Amino acid sequence: MAYQVAEDDLLKILGVALVEIRATESLRTAQVLADIFHNVPAAVANRHPPEETLRRMLDCSDRHGEREYFDRFLSHYLSSTEVN
Repeated sequence: MAYQVAEDDLLKILGVALVEIRATESLRTAQVLADIFHNVPAAVANRHPPEETLRRMLDCSDRHGEREYFDRFLSHYLSSTEVN
């Protein structure tokens, strides 16, 4: 699935991920989300292209075997903000 995101989208999605991390009872889910998102602030601050940052996030979700979960996470956010 192809996503179109801007820097502000990445930061807003990070905020949603932090809420998910706080709310989950699953340590594994929290660890996976943290691993996927922990480089987003630095990437935005260093003006990395949002598409590159998202690609790295998707690659990380693949490494964890959680691509389907992450795709649903992104799709839900992007459809609720009408960015895609």
